[in-house]
This record gives sequence, structure tokens and C-alpha cells, in this order.
Amino acid sequence: MPTIRFREIPADALAVIEAHTGPLIKAETVSTGLNSEIAARVHTADATVFVKGLRQDHRRV
Repeated sequence: MPTIRFREIPADALAVIEAHTGPLIKAETVSTGLNSEIAARVHTADATVFVKGLRQDHRRV
């Protein structure tokens, strides 16, 4: 399964991430692994958080 690049995440999904983390300063796509369509380290003013996920209609959700 190809990993979606973080900059390609739909705006509504990005808003959900920022609702939990606060505003993002930087995001780094994690290109290894096969279990998620989104895999990234996101950096905020206070923390670095690992984010991974699948579309809501994905069969493994």
C-alpha cells in the first residue's frame, strides 16, 4: 500500500490532526512500513508526534 505524502492529506483530515496536536510547524513523511496510508512525524511548538491512519472506508478500519 503506498503511503500518502503528508502534504497530500485532505484538509479535513489535517484539521483533525491539528485539533489534537495544535498547529503544525513541520511534517516528515515516514516511508517505511506497509500498514497505513498516512504515516508521518509531525512537529508542533511543544512536541513531536507520530501520526498514522487509513481512510474511513478502508477495509481494515
